[in-house]
Amino acid sequence: MFNFGSPEQSAALRKDQAVAMAGGPGIIEKDATEMTTAELKQAITYDYMILREAIKDGEDDAVVQLLQDTYLNTFKILCSVDQVFRSAVIEGNHSKVPDYGNIKAADYRAIAIAANSES
Repeated sequence: MFNFGSPEQSAALRKDQAVAMAGGPGIIEKDATEMTTAELKQAITYDYMILREAIKDGEDDAVVQLLQDTYLNTFKILCSVDQVFRSAVIEGNHSKVPDYGNIKAADYRAIAIAANSES
């Protein structure tokens, strides 16, 4: 896939496109560590959609890696604060991100299990 600008610019463009397509409330512009549980759920929905589409579209690896890092960060924080989400992941009842790079679907379950034992 041809990218304009840096991987960061391409990732930002994908985020803008996702907000426009979804017509939802938009991406919250603050660090995930400062978000409420409701904001984290909103953020992970966008992060998931953006990452899934980037992988499906064959986006450049550097861009997908940035998007995957964002998703993984939000995912870890949400697992640490939301028992319902954590349980859904452990039980396999959540939307799985396609395998990419070193992160596989089973890794997300392991993260949730580790967060469960820490809480």
